[in-house]
Formats: sequence, structure tokens, C-alpha cells
Amino acid sequence: QDARVIVTTTTHILPVTAPLPPGMRVVGVPLPNGKLGPVEHPERLRRECDFLFLESDGSRGLPVKAPADHEPALLPETELVIAVQGMTAFGKPISAVCHRPERVCALLGKKPEDVLRPADGAALLLSSQGQQKGVEHRRYAVVLNQADGDAEKGYALEIAACLPEDVSC
Repeated sequence: QDARVIVTTTTHILPVTAPLPPGMRVVGVPLPNGKLGPVEHPERLRRECDFLFLESDGSRGLPVKAPADHEPALLPETELVIAVQGMTAFGKPISAVCHRPERVCALLGKKPEDVLRPADGAALLLSSQGQQKGVEHRRYAVVLNQADGDAEKGYALEIAACLPEDVSC
């Protein structure tokens, strides 16, 4: 039997327009800007599915970010935090490819015009003020996406090599 999957948000997400796989649905409150906002009690959705995915810290469409003070918006019931990082960011200036570049720079000790390197991506993924912010006792995994080209695949391999064994990648 196919798994029942619900995707929702604790912030806001774009609605899905493409066909979804069987057993998957996206849930949210329609917002005036065309996005979907959080449902009132997302934890109650857990009874209706096998897997509940909550987007809790968007990047405004940019491949890398550092969270603000109020992010991520994790529920207490969250068991697994999955950090997503886009490989298309690497080799480019921080200011061009990062959401909240000032926070990225502060965490990395860099300037906005500095080029983002795979070691920087690994540092953000491993920082308790970066992608591991709020993880605490929860399991943590990493998705390195946007790795379609050879250069991007190389960046992903470099970053993965920097991650400890207890971080699924």
C-alpha cells in the first residue's frame, strides 16, 4: 500500500500546480498573495498520514540561507529536521545566492562579495546558528539539491565529505 503523505507549512509556501503522486496532498490556508499559510493545528494532521512534512524555514527561492532569530518555526513534535542546500550557489558571491546574506556573512566571517565555497556550505549545515538551529535532540539530515551539472555534483561531494557520519546526506 502507498504511504499517505501530507505536506504543509508553519510559515507559507507556494501551492503545488503539478500532479502529485498517489497518496500525497498539500494542505494550507489560502492567503491573499496566492500562497498557502499554516493550518491552525498542523500536529493534528499526523493522524491522517504516514508522513507529515512541514516546511518551516524558506529561503525566498535562493539556494542557501542562514536563519533569522525567529527561525526555524519547528513544532515541538518535530522528530526529524531536513536541511536543504542548493549546489548552484557555490562559486558565486554570497550576496547573489544567499537569503539573509548578512547572517551568512556573520556566521562565516565573510563579506557579501566573497565567493561561497563548499566548505562554507558545510559550515552552515553544521552550525547551531545555521541549518542546525533548533535541531537539539532531533534527528538531522541534509539534502544537497540542484546538482545537475558536473561542477554542482563536485560541490555536493565536497560538502558531504565534511559532514559527520551521524548526518544522513
